[in-house]
Amino acid sequence: GVINMVTKNGTNQFHGALWEFLQNTHLDANTFNSNLTGVRRQESHISTFGGDVGGPIRKNKLFFTYTFEDIRQVIPDPFTTSVPTPLQKQGNFSQTYYARDASGNPLIQTIYDPFTTTTGANGALVRMPFAGNIIPTSRLDPVAVKVFSYVPLGNVAGDPLTGLNNLTNNSSTRKFTDYFPENTGRVDYDINQSTRLFVRYSRNALQEERSFHYSTNAALDPADTGNNNPFTRENHNATVQFTKTLTPTLILDLRAGLERFKSESGANQGAAVGPSTLGFSPTFVSEAANWFPKFNWANYEGAGAQPSYVSPIAQTTSFQGGLFKSMGRVVSKFGVEFRVIRGYSQTPGFNAGNFTFDQTFTGANPTLIQPSSGNALASFLLGTPQSGYIQVASEPARQEKMTSLYLQNDIRATDKLKINLGVRWDYMGPMTDRFNELPRGFATNTLNPISTPSFPVYGGVLFAGVGGNPRGIFDQSWGNVGPRFGAAYQLDQHTVL
Repeated sequence: GVINMVTKNGTNQFHGALWEFLQNTHLDANTFNSNLTGVRRQESHISTFGGDVGGPIRKNKLFFTYTFEDIRQVIPDPFTTSVPTPLQKQGNFSQTYYARDASGNPLIQTIYDPFTTTTGANGALVRMPFAGNIIPTSRLDPVAVKVFSYVPLGNVAGDPLTGLNNLTNNSSTRKFTDYFPENTGRVDYDINQSTRLFVRYSRNALQEERSFHYSTNAALDPADTGNNNPFTRENHNATVQFTKTLTPTLILDLRAGLERFKSESGANQGAAVGPSTLGFSPTFVSEAANWFPKFNWANYEGAGAQPSYVSPIAQTTSFQGGLFKSMGRVVSKFGVEFRVIRGYSQTPGFNAGNFTFDQTFTGANPTLIQPSSGNALASFLLGTPQSGYIQVASEPARQEKMTSLYLQNDIRATDKLKINLGVRWDYMGPMTDRFNELPRGFATNTLNPISTPSFPVYGGVLFAGVGGNPRGIFDQSWGNVGPRFGAAYQLDQHTVL
């Protein structure tokens, strides 16, 4: 979409305004979730305020306007989730239940030893359960034990049978904070009766932190699963316009603009508490970032989050020039436009590792997940993930260049008939990447790595800017010419065709 924004210029008189919109704890009711869990009303503050001022710097010559607006909020961030109990952290699942029998007695979720898997007489895979439904201390994976040390205990009773949903927000939970200042300034300069110049600059910068589950007002928890610490969105927008009346019928207009957007997200709380601290092997440590890995536990909150990243950084720089000539019933317009569009991304992904655990390895049947056996926390304590990976991501830096020329005549043929005639030429250059990581086509003559001496396979990817290929992802095209025609006719005082 296209957004057109108009800012007011200053005048020979000073004008200004102030405003404020306020919400706070004493004006708010408690939330439904807090009432349900017995948590009292928590502190909540939202303030939206600002002001604008404008006036002369030098009367009849130089004027200014300035606007400031800010949103500041510190509010509760309600949640309910599930974390391991003290017994489960020790490998004791003797009080982990999944259902009740016909008499109302709780049924234990049996934990099986995945390393006892054998083939039974009927060909089915069978496993032995742990005695007392307790994993021996000597079998506990030291990485899992260390990770559990960062995960807080529940603060509510949770489900009366399963114990799930045992952690919720309270007054000590880290709040949802949001700060969003915005500044816009404009200066107009009437150089003389035929020459004007104006400059405008706008900036807003959202700073947000939220979705904390383990962190408190006193400290960040590196195992926190929140992915918005920080969450930022920063915009810069600038315009310079010069207008010159060359003759009573000829006007020159020149404009330059800049639009830049930057967003950052992820989880800073996991920085510097990486695989080495958690006890991973030296081999894995050498390949991973020094960040808290991501651990996913089926039916539980998990631990860790994606490391912080910057994506996107988008910037558009533009220049437009136009001549406008009035000749009686004809107004002619000629112009040129040039744009450079750039986009960057620094997204490391899960470069410290991402591991998923479920009931599979500690269930009775290795090929089927059943609620009566196996638990993701038990699988985690045994160091048996269902899946895992580590990412190594590229950092694209891409660019496109655009040039346009146009000529248009607006002709008032009669008092009722208006005709528009014009032509426009556009050139959109091919996208390029600073590191030449964009595919350009299919290499039909390249020997594929899956080939064997007896069975050659051909086919691969052509990369722009590599091996003598042009840097653009497609060939340049210079023939994009578009004629334009329009007409408007006034049938009567109330109807135009």
